[in-house]
Amino acid sequence: MGLTQHRPERVGLEAAARWGHISGTMKEQHPIIEMTLEGEFVAPPGPPRPPVGTKIMLWAIVATVLSMALMMVVLTFWLIVTILPFVLIAGAIAYTAYRYRMWRSGRSFVRWRGPLP
Repeated sequence: MGLTQHRPERVGLEAAARWGHISGTMKEQHPIIEMTLEGEFVAPPGPPRPPVGTKIMLWAIVATVLSMALMMVVLTFWLIVTILPFVLIAGAIAYTAYRYRMWRSGRSFVRWRGPLP
């Protein structure tokens, strides 16, 4: 006979709903538009304020970074002030040694421009 086999998953012209299609639709979060009775839109609430602990942690991190930057500046200044006397003394010794060698060789520091007197 020409009878087709009965398919319980089909009802009428529409295909049967697959397992989980309603829960998948419910998971989608669509924006909700609210209106007043006058027809104006209600402004959505602003973002939630961060907790007090988060603000304290943020300011603690900022204070730590600033104090470390200040520490680096102070240490650099201290290093320069500590090394500067040694550099000045070494420069004075080098200049004195140079002058002494020039004196021993009989040369002068002054260069004459023109005929010698």
